[in-house]
Amino acid sequence: MWRIPILAAGFLLPAVAGEQWLKLQSAHFELFTTAGEKKARGAIEQFERVHGIFAQLFPALPESARRSRIVAFQSDRQFRPYQINEFAAAYYAGDRDQDYIVMHSAGAENLPIAIHEYSHLVMRRAGLHLPVWLSEGLADIYSTLAQTGGKILLGAIPPSRYQVMQSGQWLDIATLLAVDQDSPHYNEKKRAGLFYAQSWALTHMLYLGDGYRQGFGDFLLAVASGTPAAEALPKVYKKAPEEVHADLREYLRSTRFRGAVLDAKVEKSGERPALETATKLEIGMALAHLLALTGRKEEARRAYEDLSREHPRSPEIAVAQARMAWREHDLDALRRHFARAVELGTGNARVYVDYARLLEDAGGDEASIRALLQQAVELQPDLGEAHQDLGYRAMREGRYEEALRAFGQVRTPAPEQVYSMYRAMSYASYRLGRREEAIRHATAARKLAKTTEEIQRAAELLEYAVQGPPATLDSPVSPDLIVPKTPQLEALEGTLVEIECQGEQARFHLLAAGERRGFLVRNPNSVLLKNSKSPTLEFACGPQPPRHARVEWIAGTQDLYSIEWK
Repeated sequence: MWRIPILAAGFLLPAVAGEQWLKLQSAHFELFTTAGEKKARGAIEQFERVHGIFAQLFPALPESARRSRIVAFQSDRQFRPYQINEFAAAYYAGDRDQDYIVMHSAGAENLPIAIHEYSHLVMRRAGLHLPVWLSEGLADIYSTLAQTGGKILLGAIPPSRYQVMQSGQWLDIATLLAVDQDSPHYNEKKRAGLFYAQSWALTHMLYLGDGYRQGFGDFLLAVASGTPAAEALPKVYKKAPEEVHADLREYLRSTRFRGAVLDAKVEKSGERPALETATKLEIGMALAHLLALTGRKEEARRAYEDLSREHPRSPEIAVAQARMAWREHDLDALRRHFARAVELGTGNARVYVDYARLLEDAGGDEASIRALLQQAVELQPDLGEAHQDLGYRAMREGRYEEALRAFGQVRTPAPEQVYSMYRAMSYASYRLGRREEAIRHATAARKLAKTTEEIQRAAELLEYAVQGPPATLDSPVSPDLIVPKTPQLEALEGTLVEIECQGEQARFHLLAAGERRGFLVRNPNSVLLKNSKSPTLEFACGPQPPRHARVEWIAGTQDLYSIEWK
């Protein structure tokens, strides 16, 4: 998580009341700015063109149900309370409810920086969880996107990055690969320039360089799946990291570099973005959300409380307060704010899903939980997680036709859910006598299975499907085949000594019996905290004060399943 100095209270109102904020809306973006109409229109039109380019580069990228939000200031004074470090002129931040690109200025000179940050947004939506150096390197490469006629050019050499690499002292490869979001190489102005330049250079060689670009897809898949880059490089390229680093020095001695030319044509939108003056509530909520996303908890809480007093019937404020309670692990406040948001008629479909899951964890009644999920799909018919939850509920109650209809509405399930969903669909088809469908879904589950337990269960289900439908509904097939269950686990007790952050993932290092062991955390929300009232796992990266813990991990993987403090 970011480490940001706490600012003095009371600075928020001048930025809201003392300036005129414009709000522009286009097909994919919502822009709040104090920079004036001309710059605002130029910025949002450029972002729409960049979105069109990315849509062609990544045709399988899921389209967001909400507009991405841009906040563009016009002065250091306005930007300073919301900046994330001492040098960034723009940044990306986002959560379950909203994605933000925050800019020091809406001027054209900041567009490459803004595209860099939009690249981070696109990678997040694509589900790419990458180490910091690779994420920043790819964003730098994409920031050079340029359109010429029906072609898109990619991979131009940023002069500032190239000059740093020609004149500066390089980081050793182990240090570069280990940099995380808390590292001084990433956060301090005097060090970040070299880190960004070296990240760009290494990524450029791997992505576009001779001898490397052919394997880049495999390398990207490996690190996105949690393999440390230091292990993925020799696995994919048959070279130790130090050898790759030596190749990089030779690569940068060249005077000619390969780029990419892609066939694409992005038409300028004929629609003129809608312009209006932002309301005090709209901009107040946006700025308070930025405070929350950048770790300024007390300032954000006070801002939301002030807004709530002024607008007591606003469901959006209750949702924001619920998200704050979630971050602070305050379950009582979380339930209270979710209930208030639902009572006030929030139109945020994800709130109903999250509230339903919270009630289920607390042993809430089935009718209330089901009503919340149904309301979610009424508000957002393509919300896959709501359909998925409804599908599993129907499975547990034996309503197999209804379950298949619900699963059929899930267009892009989360990667960690695909195996379980196919397994459930196979069992539902089996119980309905649809042998071919059952076989097809069981085969898909078998291909997706990773652990020994998953492979075994998928094989059992496929065997049942091949044998044909049950003679009666009292078939001996175990219900354990149909819904996700606790996987086969291994356990270890030791001392937590370090948390190594790797982009949006982390690796917990325990010292046990003189041996250091690492366990992968793909998503903090998926780790079970066995002796904590906290619903999610939060941590600071780096060396840890010695703390005894017991961990469980999924057999056959390095994935951390649970942690219990001793």
